[in-house]
Amino acid sequence: MKDCRDYFQETNRRVSFEYALLAGVNDKVEHAVELAELLREWGKTYHVNLIPYNPIEGSEYKRPYKKAVLAFAAALESRKITASVRQTRGY
Repeated sequence: MKDCRDYFQETNRRVSFEYALLAGVNDKVEHAVELAELLREWGKTYHVNLIPYNPIEGSEYKRPYKKAVLAFAAALESRKITASVRQTRGY
């Protein structure tokens, strides 16, 4: 996080954070609350791009349900965190 803060201070450019959502691992509202608390010190100098996991053969991870993704995004937005959900491009 220090490197991200340093980058912003040197460039004055918004920092984007990519957050991969894994079903049952980090896709719950309480995880969104933790993320919001971590980013709180940044003001409005960042953006969170939520990326629902695209499952691959042999992986133990699963894609979260759309309802979980939307709840996660809503939890961030209710805490004034700018976020977007990446559209699926996988098959």
